[in-house]
Amino acid sequence: IKHADAHLLCYQVKLSKGLCAAGAPANAGMACAKEDDCGGTKGQTSFCVLQPKFQALTGIFVNNQLDAGPLDTLKEDEFCVPSEENGAS
Repeated sequence: IKHADAHLLCYQVKLSKGLCAAGAPANAGMACAKEDDCGGTKGQTSFCVLQPKFQALTGIFVNNQLDAGPLDTLKEDEFCVPSEENGAS
């Protein structure tokens, strides 16, 4: 937990090399490393497509319980979700 004071549980982000196309027979929209992950056949189908590279965005507006205002995305780094400490040891 990197941001314990803000009650966030954060995970390091690592993009997959590819994504199964929307029309793939298996795992549509999910990560893939090879064609058969998407239900296809190497050399015959092309359901596992390279994921596009990250593009920085500026001026995204957020409004939530943590803050409100514009922010910029610079790179994929971490994904955080709200959490609470349950007191269990």
